[in-house]
Amino acid sequence: YTTLFRSGEVLGEEIFKFLKNMKLGSRLVPDVTELQKRLTKEGFYGGPISGYFGLLTKDAVIKYQTKYSPLTTDGVVGPRTRGVLNGTSAPLPNSASI
Repeated sequence: YTTLFRSGEVLGEEIFKFLKNMKLGSRLVPDVTELQKRLTKEGFYGGPISGYFGLLTKDAVIKYQTKYSPLTTDGVVGPRTRGVLNGTSAPLPNSASI
């Protein structure tokens, strides 16, 4: 019995790397779709997984940014927010917002 591991997988789940900036109005599929899935999994988003960055997605990003300070809470997924999503930057959770 041999178990094969593919690059980019952890316990059978693929790791998505967020490489593009996203903001209100973005229609970057699969980026926005993966963002919505991630925010849903972490309890910040409860809307449809649509691939469209609308107001619900923006609000969820703001909640995410509030939890992970010192991110700017602007609802835009820029380099710093992407870094936290990708695990390449690790700001401390903001205990006041948990």
